[in-house]
Amino acid sequence: MLRLADVGEGLLRVKDRMAGRRNVQEQNLETRSRILQCARDFRSDPRRFFWLVHALYAHSLLPEAGILISCKDVPDQEGMVYRGCWLSDVGKFFDFSILVPWRNEEPPVVENWRDVTSKTPTGAYQPGTGRSFGWLALDVLREIRSKPD
Repeated sequence: MLRLADVGEGLLRVKDRMAGRRNVQEQNLETRSRILQCARDFRSDPRRFFWLVHALYAHSLLPEAGILISCKDVPDQEGMVYRGCWLSDVGKFFDFSILVPWRNEEPPVVENWRDVTSKTPTGAYQPGTGRSFGWLALDVLREIRSKPD
């Protein structure tokens, strides 16, 4: 038998989703999906990310020994600036900011490259947010390592 309270709760969930509010599991799934897509985009065609490959080699890291877990591009007066985070195979997180000059003959410029491992939460449970971004990224790394290319 359907109770009025059940209908009310169901309507609240629908309204929450329509208003853009998602529960913790949905938020974690969406975040993990974005991380996985970012990692797959890089893995499928690293040449598209020549600027990151350049920075990885400059910091003694190999492109195949980690995953790109976030990346945004912002136009700048000098060129396109890419900001994001790289997760190495040994679990180190690196925030970066790389300028790709508008003039193609100029090489990419690493404006910022920081090891943020100690500042990146990796807990499986964070109050109010569920899994931390770091935990989700490490989970994606484990998944990608377990599947051969």
